[in-house]
Amino acid sequence: MTDLNNLVDPEVAQLRELASQNKLAEALPVCASVLRRKPTDPVALRVLSMASIATGRPEIEVELLDELAPAAGDDPIFTGYRAQAMGNLGRFEESVALFEKAVKLAPQNHHLAVAYGMALLRMGEFGRGWEMYDRRESMPEVAQFSRQVNRPRYTGGNLNGKTILLLGEQGMGDTIMFARYAPLLAKRGGRVNVVAHPEIADLIRTVPGVQRVTRFGEQGPAFHTYARLLSLPRVFDTTLWDLPHETPYMKAPWGRVEQWRQRLSGDGGAKRVGLVWAGSAQHTNDAQRSMHLSDLAPLKDVPRVKFYSLQKGSRQEEAANPPEGMSLTDLAPEIKDLTDLAAVMEALDLVISVDTAPAHLAAALGRPVWVMLPLGSDWRWMTNRADSPWYPTMKLFRQSKLHDWSAVVTQIREQLSSGA
Repeated sequence: MTDLNNLVDPEVAQLRELASQNKLAEALPVCASVLRRKPTDPVALRVLSMASIATGRPEIEVELLDELAPAAGDDPIFTGYRAQAMGNLGRFEESVALFEKAVKLAPQNHHLAVAYGMALLRMGEFGRGWEMYDRRESMPEVAQFSRQVNRPRYTGGNLNGKTILLLGEQGMGDTIMFARYAPLLAKRGGRVNVVAHPEIADLIRTVPGVQRVTRFGEQGPAFHTYARLLSLPRVFDTTLWDLPHETPYMKAPWGRVEQWRQRLSGDGGAKRVGLVWAGSAQHTNDAQRSMHLSDLAPLKDVPRVKFYSLQKGSRQEEAANPPEGMSLTDLAPEIKDLTDLAAVMEALDLVISVDTAPAHLAAALGRPVWVMLPLGSDWRWMTNRADSPWYPTMKLFRQSKLHDWSAVVTQIREQLSSGA
């Protein structure tokens, strides 16, 4: 009788167990051991990618995969993971080249195609980028929706009064960002119904052209066709030169805005600046994109500035012990929901945030917002830009070294001090 234990690599089994227990830091040396024996092992490659992102150590993955690349040869999965690691380390051109190679090696692999699409979009190659990114519609976990609802997917043209269902996908920031297409669909004669996360539903209702918002889990009205929000740029053949960038396209309730203006009126004429230093701890790239309030300590002595904490979540408590000398008022306990947060932002002069949903919200409201980006920034912020073509009131401040926020904070301090 065959001993099944002999058919299972014990270190691979260990990796599966460590991943299931979310002990990803412990998994890194085991990944290296497995891959040095079997460079294309799919479990080790997957866990290595997860672990390097979760621990904020993309350089470990890049170094190992660079070392093993000759032995891996033209394996498309290995090449794809290596491409992703390059992007996480800010080596964007190398990332695109490797993704292109991987997709040629495995043209039917939709996950590789989608990742390639994001790499192209980051470089500003919108045409091919949207096409590749839209391949997620063919992934089994996405395509099942089409089979279940038995309604056609919207691919363009006049809607002639038909109801179109827009599906929010991924994070709330994505929903905020791409809700801007609702007015364009209304101009094509569509009755627009958006399915969104409950926390963002009330704000989505304020977007021009949106007739109804259905919260996730609710039974929505009948519809004739549907589209995913992040597929609309391809439907509208969006290029860098004609993307819909008019803001504001969301608004906070006037009454709440006035309440917050009264609440913040005792600042003595100082510039009112909201701070968000961390996103959701559940985000896959949180180790790179988030910081601590202590990283913002150099801002403490900028004259004529009053800081307000808008930070929610796992690092909210840091506001109770701000850097010595920083004038910081913690508003988070008073902010009931995202609609309340929008009203606060309307009462502030500036929002400074890491790459998370509040940054999108401030920009969609047309408020000045400065976003602090990690070295391996998300595709939507492109490369080597201090502005965003999506949001005219946004400035971008980018890391030049992995894990190092000091240069970013120094730039922000200089601009704040100059009255920018």
